[in-house]
Amino acid sequence: WMAFHQNGAAFSLFARDYTDKIVGKFTYLLFDIIGLHAILFILLGGGTVLLSDKAKTKGIGALFALAGVIMIIIKLDTLGAQNEIVPEQFQSFNPMFIVLLTPIIVGWFAFLNKRGKEPSSPAKIGLGMVITAIAYLIMVVASQGLTAVHTLGGESSAITVSPYWLISTYFIITLAELHLSPMGLSFVSKVAPPKMKGLMMGGWFGATAVGNYLSGFVGRFYQNWELWQFFLLLVITSLFAALLVRIFLKKLKHATR
Repeated sequence: WMAFHQNGAAFSLFARDYTDKIVGKFTYLLFDIIGLHAILFILLGGGTVLLSDKAKTKGIGALFALAGVIMIIIKLDTLGAQNEIVPEQFQSFNPMFIVLLTPIIVGWFAFLNKRGKEPSSPAKIGLGMVITAIAYLIMVVASQGLTAVHTLGGESSAITVSPYWLISTYFIITLAELHLSPMGLSFVSKVAPPKMKGLMMGGWFGATAVGNYLSGFVGRFYQNWELWQFFLLLVITSLFAALLVRIFLKKLKHATR
């Protein structure tokens, strides 16, 4: 959770100080509530058309996709060639990707389960930490050539990067979160003795609280280190967590039987 909850700290500061504030009309659609819903309509509607076997369901999906296309066309007509975004708008990507990716992840694991290849809950958690490391590796690359925060003097950086660096990081870290959060709750409910299940669930949320605290604690390094060093630290800690899961994987899998 220390790594996951940087979206309210380091990511927001990176969006404020190091990310382009002026974007084209197509990019702005991702930051506009109407454009965002239109994209979701197209993706979810299109996915329904492709995956559903029922004609009625396909028709409903097609209507949603068509509505999304119409909304985008209308919205594009109202936008200029250059449009301003604010850092707070990046906060919408995590919940949007949760809505978009949840049915995909659930469907993927159901597909694997039918073939007897679904990984265990601990394995999913370990995979989630590896994916988290990949997300922060993107930020390591994005930070190359950018000056440290403490040298800015409270101003935004003269050198900025495309918002797609942060958007792609949000996408991958949300994918990782969906491998960890629900799987962790499921794992605790499986292994906890019936009389202690409530206590163990409380312990899980207590660990989440500790992770939130550590998120702020580690965040102080964002102000003092080079940016790439800070994000590399999160890569290393995420891989270390994945390694711990791998070391104890057999014991954790045995506990769920």
